[in-house]
Amino acid sequence: MLPILEKSADYLLPLVKPDLSLPMIGDADRDALSERKSDVSVCEGMNNSTDAIDLNEIRAFFRVMAEETGRQDFRWLATGRAEGTPPQETNSCLADPGFYVLRDGWGPQDSYLLLTGTNLERGENSAHSHFDAGHLELQVRGADVLVDTGRYIYGNCGWPEWRRCFRSTQAHNTVLVDGHEMGSVPDTSPQVRGVRIWRHRFETGPEMDVIELSHNGYAFLPEPVFHLRRVVHVKPEVWLVDDLLTGEGEHDYRLFFNFAPGRLTPQEGVCFGYANGEVGVRLLPLLADGLSASVLEGSEQPIGGWVSYGYYRRVPAPQVTYAKRGPAPARFLTAIVDEAYPADVVVEREEGGALVVVVRGERGEQRVQLGP
Repeated sequence: MLPILEKSADYLLPLVKPDLSLPMIGDADRDALSERKSDVSVCEGMNNSTDAIDLNEIRAFFRVMAEETGRQDFRWLATGRAEGTPPQETNSCLADPGFYVLRDGWGPQDSYLLLTGTNLERGENSAHSHFDAGHLELQVRGADVLVDTGRYIYGNCGWPEWRRCFRSTQAHNTVLVDGHEMGSVPDTSPQVRGVRIWRHRFETGPEMDVIELSHNGYAFLPEPVFHLRRVVHVKPEVWLVDDLLTGEGEHDYRLFFNFAPGRLTPQEGVCFGYANGEVGVRLLPLLADGLSASVLEGSEQPIGGWVSYGYYRRVPAPQVTYAKRGPAPARFLTAIVDEAYPADVVVEREEGGALVVVVRGERGEQRVQLGP
């Protein structure tokens, strides 16, 4: 049994964020190693620990695994960085569950990015999964910027519209096409979906890291669409999010950015500034033609602009939606810039249609080839 338990601890370890919390993937509340107990739910919580020493079941699990295996990276998390040593690897490619993590380091002021790509096989029960293929989460210098909005409630509570919203694509940081629920097929049970993810690239280096995924969640539309998402971290200050939608026909495309509770400020055109405490970023669409932007925060009609850190609790948080309509292929290209490192970001189109993003920052000029 011990190798299986150690493998489960190895799975949790790279997902831990700089603030010692875990991402709220699927029907999960916010679990944090730094709290008295791991989650904040008053009822129906995930904290079922019977550990005699520690009420926080995640922290207790890492402590027990450190005792059983002697591993100092488990002890480091169990003690909140007070004892042991940090893990050696900073970037993690968890191909089987479909989670991909980039981080600057393991300190409380480091930055962290998570990209999700979980396969849902036809015929299996996906009741606890959300419509989140290609979902992106981001912490900048230890502060939440882009988050999963949580689960809030279940469908049998009498508020099915709230359950649908928190499971939906709009509650995650990815692209929605024609309002279609990813992987669903008309006239079938909504709990039976099929989404196949392909990982095309996971490359890391001293100047930039790249993750590239695609999925077929919109293949069941009358005119199919396929979504390829490329995320590039241009170190240390810029994250590029490149979304390419290919297929047939004309469609409505919507790109969502769900922020942690904080202050969102409109800037020139369809750009925004966002601040969470002392951390600030700029949200810069680089292909703005035909693009419209809208914001929801704490809205009940329509529902949007919420984060739920624990069951049946919700707090207002900014949600930005970028929308465009037109024939496939279509593209969104967005830069997220850490305001602590002033950088200019521009896009160029080379002969043949290839896009190049030019970042001029503290490392001089860096050019990112994105292809046509």
